[in-house]
Amino acid sequence: MRRSVWRVAATLAALVVLAGCDGEVVVPITGATVSQDGRTLTLSYNACNAEASATVEESPTKVHVYLLAYRPDKATGSECEKSTQVVLTDPLGDRELADSYTDAPIPVATEG
Repeated sequence: MRRSVWRVAATLAALVVLAGCDGEVVVPITGATVSQDGRTLTLSYNACNAEASATVEESPTKVHVYLLAYRPDKATGSECEKSTQVVLTDPLGDRELADSYTDAPIPVATEG
């Protein structure tokens, strides 16, 4: 009897963990614009019907950004273009902006 209770509990715990991860995906960053003061980045991405949240890691030579979205539609196109903003601790300056997931450089334009 105890073994079956533990099996049920373990199965339920696994289902709760899996349900929490369902639908959250990495979103590729398509470009960025940096503000005049160099601290605010507007990150562009494609994800229909989903908002992305950003995580930033700064080093003296590079700024890594990671975007996650919950259950974005598979469709892409101009109607799915979105953006989100992050504020850096220090201005971007000469540091490279890179996607944390791929380590690929992200093209950066200057605002205004």
